[in-house]
Order: sequence, then structure tokens, then C-alpha cells
Amino acid sequence: MKSVNEKSHTEMYAGLALFFSMYYVLGANPEILSQIGIPASAALLGTFLAIIVGNLCGAFATNTGLMIAPAIGISAFVNNF
Repeated sequence: MKSVNEKSHTEMYAGLALFFSMYYVLGANPEILSQIGIPASAALLGTFLAIIVGNLCGAFATNTGLMIAPAIGISAFVNNF
């Protein structure tokens, strides 16, 4: 069984990984969508709003700290096809 200190380190690393993945989505998604003609500023705003609305809906619906971000794979699919 893990001690409290080991659990807190695990939670800290998970939070950092989540933060960096959200930061990556905010940078990569507008870049991918701008390649098909969507203005980068509009794509950034849309990505940011999707993250905020998705997380608030997820938090209130599940009563947890669930984090949701737009999938990079969907943006790549739209870009290629």
C-alpha cells in the first residue's frame, strides 16, 4: 500500500501531465486547422471555448475533476480529408 506522500507525488505528476497536454492542444489544434483555411485566432478561440465548456459540463455532470480537450486526431482527419 502506498504512503500518503507517494500518492501525493502521483497526483502531482498526473496534474502536470494533464496541464502540459492541455497546453499542447491549445497550440497544436489551431495550427492544424489553419492549414485548411480556418483563421488561427478563430481556431484558438474555438479550441479554448471547447475546453472550458467541455470541462464545466463534465465537472457538473459527473461531480469530478474530469478534463476534456478537443482531439488532435479529429483535427488531423479534417485537415487530410
